[in-house]
Amino acid sequence: GEDYAFEFDEFFTTAGRKYTDQSSSVRSMTGFKKYNIINMIGTIVWWKGQLEWIEKVDPQLIKDYYVVLYGNVSDQNYYRKILETAHKKQINLLHTTYVNPRFVCDAMTHSKLTVMNPYVDLPDQPTLGPSRCYGETLSCNTHCVIGQTYGAPYIDRIGKTSFVPENWVPFTTEYDQNNNDSLNEALRSALNLNEDNLPWKDLLTVEENCDITLNKITQLFKDR
Repeated sequence: GEDYAFEFDEFFTTAGRKYTDQSSSVRSMTGFKKYNIINMIGTIVWWKGQLEWIEKVDPQLIKDYYVVLYGNVSDQNYYRKILETAHKKQINLLHTTYVNPRFVCDAMTHSKLTVMNPYVDLPDQPTLGPSRCYGETLSCNTHCVIGQTYGAPYIDRIGKTSFVPENWVPFTTEYDQNNNDSLNEALRSALNLNEDNLPWKDLLTVEENCDITLNKITQLFKDR
């Protein structure tokens, strides 16, 4: 038998040192501040859920905010519906296809929130692990708001569609993406957070987590 079995969630980390150092450099600049920006990062496509979020969000909650979409357009009809809905609801919507990592890092560092509203592609994709953008958002000391589908029969073990690592919970607000009230209450709560009170220093970079994993392995061999 094994001497030690790693749990899969032990391997989840935020971004690497290059990314976190870039964000830290931005935050250390004189006069740095967060702006009223809500990010939605990823290809414009149905399973990312940008349209569904725009449809359900209360525009009064974000009347003083800009919602910024980052990514290429995969479905022009879906994209057109996003633009039409945002215009109808008078939501301040911006879109860029420029997703250079340094630019996105700087933008997320200056932003209030990142919203993720992913849907699963059944039957082959019943649940989602933490995305790269999720970890990168936290590396920028920016809170993440994540939509979930709860209690569906196809969801194994975790009871929801997206896995949230335990040590990322303080930096994450979850909501039921099929419930308008839940979505808007989660957004209201996240917008009112004082991010300075969150334990950002507890988050590990990729390199730090690799060091911890290697030390565990080394110690196991020493103890044999």
